[in-house]
Amino acid sequence: EISACLVGSEMCIRDRSKEVPREISKWIVVRDFFLFMFMGSGANFVLPTALVQEVPYFENVLPEKLCIATYMNLMTSLGLLTMLTYLYINNFVYQIPYTISVPWMLITSSITSFIVAGVYDITIGNVSVLLYVCCFIGGSVGAMSSVIMNPFMTAYTNDNISAVRSGGSGFTLLCALIAAAQSPGSSHQTFSARIYLIIFGILLSLAIPAYYYIVTQKLGTRPPQINYHIQPVQPNKTSRINSVATASDNRTYLSLIHISEPTRQAEIS
Repeated sequence: EISACLVGSEMCIRDRSKEVPREISKWIVVRDFFLFMFMGSGANFVLPTALVQEVPYFENVLPEKLCIATYMNLMTSLGLLTMLTYLYINNFVYQIPYTISVPWMLITSSITSFIVAGVYDITIGNVSVLLYVCCFIGGSVGAMSSVIMNPFMTAYTNDNISAVRSGGSGFTLLCALIAAAQSPGSSHQTFSARIYLIIFGILLSLAIPAYYYIVTQKLGTRPPQINYHIQPVQPNKTSRINSVATASDNRTYLSLIHISEPTRQAEIS
């Protein structure tokens, strides 16, 4: 806190942020980008996208046949109900901290990939119930990413926010590329849907250590913001200006700057 500052003939005091810009190694930038990208992949619609890629195979082996894609999309869309439930609880019942909600999303996305790999072909009364449940869970994670990850990422720099979003887009593209190599449902399918989903379970699990490393090492956070509140100069006071400068870390550094004659004559507002 500054209680007063000097005004001399050609000098005045200006407050300055403690943070001094410094050059960041390009390897650190690359490392942070990939860490945030992997974290973003787990909080997205990657799992539902991976399941949709296997629809040609599911149509051949599951009892719903050609209708399987419609039912899968319906269950994925119902994930919106989970998001609405979360918003109600978070706003009116109990505010869930990000230390719980973010890891929950990342862990759920990975675990569900492994579960669906083992149960997608199990039916109850000629209905692929377990596959639909996994679609619903994947849709819930994707829908909740907008109301959990977006506010959570406001503490990080713009470059890292972009990296998180590119994680979802990049893994969505990866779903299509791996499926193209697999050729699901064709006579020359290279590997099973079970292996395909296990691959994505492993890839999505990388989001969990990436998140914990980012949080524990405090990577990519925004520098503290400084808000200045300076009282105007009183007409009858020329030797002392009562001013207050507040900072998020309550520490301020001072430096002297030269003020020209016209500026010194002008009223400070």
